Amino acid sequence: MRAFIVRPFGTKRGMDFDHVGETLIGAALTQCGIEGRTTSEIMSPGNIRESMFELLLTADIVIADVTLHNANVYYELGIRHALRDRITVLLRGVGGELAELAPDAVPFDLLTDRYVAYPIGNPAEALGKLVAAISQGSASSASDSPVFKLLPKLRAPSPDDFLAVPVGFKECADRAIDRASKYAGTDTRDLYWGDLALLAREARSFPWARAGLRLIGRKQFDHKRHVGARATWEAILRNDESDLEANLKLSTIYQKLGNYNASNDAVERIRARTDLAPKLRAEEQALLGSNLKVQWLESLKASPPESTLESALFADSLKAYEEGFRADRNHYYSAINALALTVIRRELAERYPQQWELGQPDDDTFEPGEMASRELNRVKERIECLKAGVALALESADEFEAEQNAVWRAFTAADLRCLVSSDPRKVGLGYRQVIEKYRDAFPFAIDSARAQLNLLQTVGVLNDNVAAGLAAFPPVVKAQAGAPASARGRIVLFAGHCVDSSGRQNPRFPRTPEAKQAAAQAIDTRLQRVRARPGGVALGMASGRSGGDILFHEACKASGIATWLYLARPSAYFTNVAVNPADDDWASRFYTLLDERGEACRVLQDLDPDADPQAGLPKWFAQQPPYDVWHRNSAWMLFNALAFGPDRVTMILLWDKDPAGDDSGVTKRLVDLAEEIGVEVDVIDSKTVFGLA
Repeated sequence: MRAFIVRPFGTKRGMDFDHVGETLIGAALTQCGIEGRTTSEIMSPGNIRESMFELLLTADIVIADVTLHNANVYYELGIRHALRDRITVLLRGVGGELAELAPDAVPFDLLTDRYVAYPIGNPAEALGKLVAAISQGSASSASDSPVFKLLPKLRAPSPDDFLAVPVGFKECADRAIDRASKYAGTDTRDLYWGDLALLAREARSFPWARAGLRLIGRKQFDHKRHVGARATWEAILRNDESDLEANLKLSTIYQKLGNYNASNDAVERIRARTDLAPKLRAEEQALLGSNLKVQWLESLKASPPESTLESALFADSLKAYEEGFRADRNHYYSAINALALTVIRRELAERYPQQWELGQPDDDTFEPGEMASRELNRVKERIECLKAGVALALESADEFEAEQNAVWRAFTAADLRCLVSSDPRKVGLGYRQVIEKYRDAFPFAIDSARAQLNLLQTVGVLNDNVAAGLAAFPPVVKAQAGAPASARGRIVLFAGHCVDSSGRQNPRFPRTPEAKQAAAQAIDTRLQRVRARPGGVALGMASGRSGGDILFHEACKASGIATWLYLARPSAYFTNVAVNPADDDWASRFYTLLDERGEACRVLQDLDPDADPQAGLPKWFAQQPPYDVWHRNSAWMLFNALAFGPDRVTMILLWDKDPAGDDSGVTKRLVDLAEEIGVEVDVIDSKTVFGLA
């Protein structure tokens, strides 16, 4: 979360508001893990008022000190109350003993508002109360803006609608996707998908964080990177658990990952909203229907197809899709799914009349057989209604829906033909035409259409139409050269100290043969320990600095483990700053490593060819100390490793455990990030290895 502080600056009437900002407000935000401060963080060329408006709109939380009648404070507070319905926390100093320290009276318009009082003489005394107020406000969905309280039908604008994600950031994401697409079915593809996760993490540091996360999350979702997409959308949800798009996406993502309870929880959060338009209410019901459908299909693995006629999961799924279409008659997704399940019910009822008759409710008015026949006729009548409903919804969507949804409309039309046509040739032609026209569509759309046909195939209905439809799809791309790394074993990431440069006063990695051998042995011992576990080691990853990095690559080579080399700067520059200072034979060993890696070498600048030539960081990444090219390279490696699955990553560190160190805390920051994500971390205490303890 990001905060914006609205308060007086300096000392006013004997009150030191900078002291209040540091000891109370800043301390509370730090304790709550919230970034962002005052307008001092936007002191850059341009219109400061424009930047201020942006922060007042986009900040997750605003803290306003109303101790004095300060015009700027009330001006900014009024803007916040007009733009955002929540979370704004008011502060007021109390208890001044001297006349000049007495606070001003609370303005009439704010008399009924709650605020956190702090002693003017000791602001830090109210730290606990402010932390509690921030935590309660973050957890509550209630409005605290008098504007939105008095105008309950007024809707707060989404901050994301006013935030422009830098063009360079978008281009970085597009480059990652383009590269990943070129390596379908290989380990290399997964590495490139890790680039998106890095960008998602970095986006959190900016005012446009949520807009940036949405951009990445949508791309991950569209390309079926479900684990990465889950982390991205959950990051958005942590700021606002009622976020509509995040819950819509997560409901599907959790379902794909087999976590049906979490998927249903996301649907419930959507249902709890009272401001849903008919289309979104239909979407919510469709998600519920999809969850139930997946669970019904799971149950079919241990049951014959005719059990569908008695399945409560199947019946509830159909009901949810029907409710979705009832909520919005233009929602063709609900309609086509309701039609598909109703066709399945008809086909199975005709094929298994005894099971169909058994499932009818008791009714003394009709004989069981007559009751079953009447109900089957109702099913057939419903099919005719749904056929017309899908066709009309598609007709309306073709006229009014966004072009970006054209692929979904086209596949829905092909699905409709499959469900109602008696000519398999026309069914196959329909799918072929859609696939030819939208061959570059994102994989999620293609796979969703294929899944609809697979569902019918699983139940064993409309077999000729289904076979013709499936024949139109391109073959599923299988992994090359055996199973992917994520299925073969662990991914081992190495980071740690490089060899000391000449003249270093406090040794960390001594420039001696004995130190080199001791480090090599310690690294190999830890590597073999991981290798001995079930599945062994599939892949190693490290940078190429003198010392630990090169020794790790060499240890992997000796054990037959393939490695990837990650360079923070182009090789010539990298050698000068990270290899040559160690003298000895490190440069020749580095170039041998570089030659051996070939394409298995990544240079950070490839993420953004237009990066600043001096700093090595993207131009959109300005003003983010202490994050530099070395911090970014280590995080990049970690997120590339995580692309194979967080539970498969082991990070080995050669480290003296100094939180600051000579590398601006790069290693400590990497450790903190890995532990936050849940990566297994194995630290080799360099002081012990080199006898420096």
